[in-house]
Amino acid sequence: MLLTERAVLLVGAGVATVREPERPYEDEGSTREARGAVSLPGGAWWSAVLRVPMHDAAAPGMPAVQLQLSRHAAPGEDAAHSVRAELLVPAGEVGDVARLLAGVVTQARRDAVLPPPPDR
Repeated sequence: MLLTERAVLLVGAGVATVREPERPYEDEGSTREARGAVSLPGGAWWSAVLRVPMHDAAAPGMPAVQLQLSRHAAPGEDAAHSVRAELLVPAGEVGDVARLLAGVVTQARRDAVLPPPPDR
C-alpha cells in the first residue's frame, strides 16, 4: 500500500505528520463523440450524441456505440414533453439501425399509422 505524508496543524499542539493511504488513479476509459440537433416549430428540439469508446487493441471484438436521443421541451412546455432514450449498438451496425428507423417511419406513414410529415 502506498502512503503519503501530510502535515496537520493540531490546535494548541503544534504540527504533526499523518500518514494516510494514497488513493490510486482509476482509468475509466476515453471516448470520442459526435453531436447534432434538429429544431422543431415552437422552440422544442431533438438532440443526439453518439459516443464510441477509444479502441483498446487488447480488447477483442467491436466496440459498442452509445446513442443518446433527447427531446428538449420548448419554453413554457410541460417538462413531461422532454424525453431521453439510450441505445447500445455494435459500432459496425449503427448505419443498419438508422436505416431500420427510417424504414419503419416510412412504412408507418405509407400505412397511415403515422400522419404525413408536416410541411416545413
